[in-house]
Amino acid sequence: MIKKIVLSLSFVLLLSSAKASEYYASLEIGEFNLVPDVTNVSSVLDAKDTIYIITGGYNLDEQTAIEVFYVDFGEATLSGTSGNQFRIDGVLYEFNQAATIKLTADGIGTGFKYDLAKDARSNAYFKAGLYTWDASYDISTGTASGSTSDDGTDFYFGLGASYTFNENAKGTLSYMNFNGDDGDIDGLTFGLEIDF
Repeated sequence: MIKKIVLSLSFVLLLSSAKASEYYASLEIGEFNLVPDVTNVSSVLDAKDTIYIITGGYNLDEQTAIEVFYVDFGEATLSGTSGNQFRIDGVLYEFNQAATIKLTADGIGTGFKYDLAKDARSNAYFKAGLYTWDASYDISTGTASGSTSDDGTDFYFGLGASYTFNENAKGTLSYMNFNGDDGDIDGLTFGLEIDF
């Protein structure tokens, strides 16, 4: 809840100081591997999910913008029965009873975007900054269940390109990398950016 309040206030501050054509909003979607440090041996691993990134930005000048964003990383699950195995960072583990482990995560962040090359219709850019994330782990067996959570602040960066459809709308393609405690979460996103 606190993250949503901080994000909302950031958007209000960002937009209240902006003039016409100086700010933008975007929605990006991609499929990422949420648990890059986990590999399946004989259990059932669903590591990929669709992530959503909602961004608000303010153009400081012709090349540099500041951004705030919310990212929903989605969900990953690992399940197995007694004797099923999986590895985390190369270490082998084994289920001693039937169980399911579910991970969900999201975060908010702020950083900058810098245009590397720009012409009338297309643009290449680099972005980087810090994001704060929250992760929740839910564990259930046939007889019990429990949950735990973790959080942190880490670095992110991205490389992307955009193509202008008209004076207000752009299509985007980005490679995004979110650093984390359990390895980097990275992949491609496709998006739509609207200029105001």
